[in-house]
Amino acid sequence: YDLLVHVTIPQEIERLAKVNILVTAGVETDRISHQWVQKCAETDLIIVPSEFTKKVIEGTIIDWENSQTGKKGSFKVEKPVIVCPEGVDTDIFHKFSEEELKNSSSFLAKLDIQTRFNFLCIGQWGNGGFGEDRKNIANTVKYFIEAFKGRQDVGLVLKTSTAKHGVADRNVVEERLRSIKSNFNEADVPPIYLVHGN
Repeated sequence: YDLLVHVTIPQEIERLAKVNILVTAGVETDRISHQWVQKCAETDLIIVPSEFTKKVIEGTIIDWENSQTGKKGSFKVEKPVIVCPEGVDTDIFHKFSEEELKNSSSFLAKLDIQTRFNFLCIGQWGNGGFGEDRKNIANTVKYFIEAFKGRQDVGLVLKTSTAKHGVADRNVVEERLRSIKSNFNEADVPPIYLVHGN
């Protein structure tokens, strides 16, 4: 290939083209792993959504020492990192007025959210049990219920799926939610609103 744009995390990069560009959300921490630094070397350009991510990628320095020779050194990402923000067009996306919420047949109105204060959790609900899925959705739901036990004035809007957006996937997500809720008295579970699929 002449050009390959990888939209992924650094560890999944394979240098398969003359020019390789990495587009990545990158990080949720203050540094990247040595594997990521090494894989970034296989790119020609890295595009990230924020100045924070750029700073983390450019600022990570990996120190090393050869235990046999005692030789020491360090390495870091040397490829250019640029920021391309994931902006929002406020002419299209705007806060609904109370009147729009009451009268709208919009997606938001269809959710029938009854609580005025809500937490929003977005992430793919991967495989594994409590604390094992990458986004930790299971524990997020559990901790939400524990933190707001018995309250009906606070909600959790959960935008998730396991891998696909079909009916079978929704059934899996709903079963996982039922399983977590079954550990609590029904009256103690605050409102949880599932947004599944696109």
